[in-house]
Amino acid sequence: MSPRALGARRLAAWAVTVLAMAASGSAQDPPRPREAYLGALDLLARGEVEAAVASLLDLDARSAEIRAGAAAAPPRVIRRIGRRRPQALVPVALLHQRIFLAYDQPGAGGLASAAARQAEAVAQAYVHAGGDRELGSALLTSLAGHWHSRSQELMAVPLYRRALALEPEQPAALLGLAVVEEKRGALRTAASLLESVTGLAPLDREVRLRLALVRSRTGRAEQALTALDELAGRGGGDWIEALAHQERARLLASTGRLDDALVAARAGAAALPCDPVLPVLSGFYSERTGAPTAGLAQALTACAAERRVSPRLLYNQQPQRLLELLQARLEEAERERLPALAAALGLDGRVE
Repeated sequence: MSPRALGARRLAAWAVTVLAMAASGSAQDPPRPREAYLGALDLLARGEVEAAVASLLDLDARSAEIRAGAAAAPPRVIRRIGRRRPQALVPVALLHQRIFLAYDQPGAGGLASAAARQAEAVAQAYVHAGGDRELGSALLTSLAGHWHSRSQELMAVPLYRRALALEPEQPAALLGLAVVEEKRGALRTAASLLESVTGLAPLDREVRLRLALVRSRTGRAEQALTALDELAGRGGGDWIEALAHQERARLLASTGRLDDALVAARAGAAALPCDPVLPVLSGFYSERTGAPTAGLAQALTACAAERRVSPRLLYNQQPQRLLELLQARLEEAERERLPALAAALGLDGRVE
């Protein structure tokens, strides 16, 4: 498990705990939201990120205003930080994204939405205060990606578009939109977006695979086959290679080249002996061409005990690699800007 996933799991576990506290009714008086919020920012400025998140989650749990999201950023505080140290708003925006990630369980939908709105508002405040537009775009893209990973495309798409309004060549935002458009059946729009991403991230195998499959569905079979040949031949031993072999065989068959499809399926099965789909394709094309089908049963049972995730299922999910690269960049930017946040806060946690 990646450090990011582990951190998200810890925060989600904390969120479950504090929500349970709220449901049972805490005897403690809730702190004043503004002071508690400034205290969380002070923790954040000191690099105690998880403690800052936990502090705001606890504020939500102990507040009578829990359904409204008591840990909302006080607008006056955000405006003052933006005036004095615009760069300090980057870690603040990411703080609210972490709150959003923490509320990833049933019954926390309202709080998750409130945290997402706060993350977006702080990101927009950062840009309006003169912050770097490319970094602002990255903040909005990251938030869109979190919504997208929850299958909330209606929430993700406007954020992707706002991110692209700030930085038209944001590859993760372009890719996110392309995936949504493909799912909606707008294949030509998806192809155009994927072509743009390919120009920005030419070595990304998943982007090339997605472009090939969209092209195969828009009458550009030869272009698609060229890309699939390259991806299948390059290897990788992962779902991208597996789906490239599968779709290459299927595309050859759909264009009437059954003998070539059989060769492609057998080559894929030889390269990926534990793939459950390629032997089936090989057997099917063998029957249609009259070729021997010996060894099919053995191929299907050779790796029966191995746990597999369908390549097509992974394809249908939100792409992760470009978002992970973007997130790593944001976390680096956050570390670099924590001193700016510290400078914007007084010793007692008050904004200067």
